[in-house]
Amino acid sequence: MFTSIFIVLVLSIIFQLAAAIYSLLLIKITGFKYSWIFISCALILMAVRRIIPLHYLFSNMNLYINLPNEIIGLVLSIIMLIGVLGIKSIFIEKNLTEIKIKKLLTEKEFMLKEVHHRIKNCMTNAQGLLSLHASTLKDPNAITALEDASSRIKSIKVLYNKLYESPDFMKLSIKTFFTSLVDEILIPFPNYRFVRVEQDIDDIILETKILQPLGIIVNELLTNIMKYAFKDNNDCKILISVKRNNDHITLIVGDNGIGIPETINFDKSSGFGLTLVGALAEQLDGTIKIDRTGGTMIIFEFKTPPSHNNN
Repeated sequence: MFTSIFIVLVLSIIFQLAAAIYSLLLIKITGFKYSWIFISCALILMAVRRIIPLHYLFSNMNLYINLPNEIIGLVLSIIMLIGVLGIKSIFIEKNLTEIKIKKLLTEKEFMLKEVHHRIKNCMTNAQGLLSLHASTLKDPNAITALEDASSRIKSIKVLYNKLYESPDFMKLSIKTFFTSLVDEILIPFPNYRFVRVEQDIDDIILETKILQPLGIIVNELLTNIMKYAFKDNNDCKILISVKRNNDHITLIVGDNGIGIPETINFDKSSGFGLTLVGALAEQLDGTIKIDRTGGTMIIFEFKTPPSHNNN
């Protein structure tokens, strides 16, 4: 009987102290300091409680020790140690999973940068090829067509660069996009320094599928203005406005130039640019009209999808 009680008490102490030690080790793994300190202290006190009967046992004091109770205590000590070890394995697995996820995210980011670099190079090469081809031609119409195509690629490239820099690759502020796009379109024109550009653009978040056609529309309209609107370099002004009213967005591109002829509109135009603007406006399910009062003002209105209305 003495030997059985002694073995049970010693094993209980060993398992409880082991559980206490592992509890302290879990501080580093889990990051929870005070919780595991309290649990470890409780386990140490339970081990101390088992040491007291041992003292009485060896001192031959008249103390009744219930073997079945001590066996239950031993079983509980084993369960506590297994529980602490189980928690340790769970957190170790969690940490390993987080490390794997971080590694995968790093690899994904590297791949996205590589893809971005390749796409950007492809668009730049396409622009270069169009410009090179245009330089070999003598037909003014063909040269203009190639230059216009190059300008459309440029508007897409600006959007792509801005999307890549933004936290959400699928959405972007139209103000951020248009601010850069307008400069990219206008600066190459020789008469740009004589033009005053006024921008009144709300900070509206839109998806790529909407921004891309809007960018091409603005590109076509600004290109036409710079080519045809101003006879001389006196008091040249361009207005670009984007306003939201509930679920409707109004885009206005205007100038104080000579004005667009009455015979030209988006339905009946011999030029590809205006035809493209009309087609893109229809693609966005919007309405587009021309105000010829005091120059030319193109007014394009469209309704945003429900997903954009809370931005």
